[in-house]
Amino acid sequence: MAEYFDILDENGNLTGKTKLRSEVHRDGDWHKAVHIWVFNRKGEVLLQRRAANKDSYPNMLDISCAGHLSAGDTSLEGALRELEEELGLKVDKEELKLFDNTFKIGRIFGTDFINNEFNDLYYLITDKTAEEMTFQEEEISEIFFIPFDELERRVLEGDKEIVVDIEELNVLKRHMYINYDGEIIMNETFKFLKENTKVNYIATVNGDRPSLRPFGDPVWFDGKIYILTNKQKEVAKQIEKNNKVCIVAYDEQNWIRINCSLINDSENIEAKKAIISEFDWAEEAGYTLDNPDFMALYMSDVESKIYDEDGNVIAEYKF
Repeated sequence: MAEYFDILDENGNLTGKTKLRSEVHRDGDWHKAVHIWVFNRKGEVLLQRRAANKDSYPNMLDISCAGHLSAGDTSLEGALRELEEELGLKVDKEELKLFDNTFKIGRIFGTDFINNEFNDLYYLITDKTAEEMTFQEEEISEIFFIPFDELERRVLEGDKEIVVDIEELNVLKRHMYINYDGEIIMNETFKFLKENTKVNYIATVNGDRPSLRPFGDPVWFDGKIYILTNKQKEVAKQIEKNNKVCIVAYDEQNWIRINCSLINDSENIEAKKAIISEFDWAEEAGYTLDNPDFMALYMSDVESKIYDEDGNVIAEYKF
């Protein structure tokens, strides 16, 4: 069956035109593709070796999963389809996380194959081993996990076997955090608060004026950034009345401002267990599962910006 692509302009906008795949690559039209980076909880990334019959980069090592969008496809539909077709991974849409939708690649292969793409970049965290995946033999000859820092080193050294784009790797790295348990966190916000700063400050609304105080390290659990407090504290009472807060921290070079809502998740026993296990002082300070005043709150509707000393925005995240 003939495959058609939606044609984009040079800024990535739909033009309303469609063309055959072969014509798109012949003429060098801009089109949409998806790249999915698959990680395990050790912080390792899945690589695939492209099949020998591929029209570009045969037998080379590439990112976990990638594919073009057919005409009419949404990005998420295409990403879910490629995961299932290439790796045999059928996942819920909530498991697939978009971390960039502006990555642009232009490449020429020979005289009649021009690949000009706008790529939506996704990541997936899986508990499956490579051996538990069923890859598409028409497209792939092998798959395996390697440590992320090994991939980065090989790309930087110019390993001719790997076709991963260094700029894409840099985009990925800006969004990736590997915590102490090896879990991948695709956001610098948590890393900044957890590792870079000695004191974080949180501002709440107290009547008709702001109220500011320091607070401790956050905790990552189930894809969310949590903080804890005691229900009897003024800060907890203020958050119950108005859960919109501003968090600021400084690492002696850059600083971060986070505007978000704090969601009370105190009924989540697993979240509380994760918080208690993170801090050796927690139970002694009264943060126990049987304490009704132990509040667990996670950040939602987050707008996070990291600034340099001159006030220039160097990173911006929404989640």
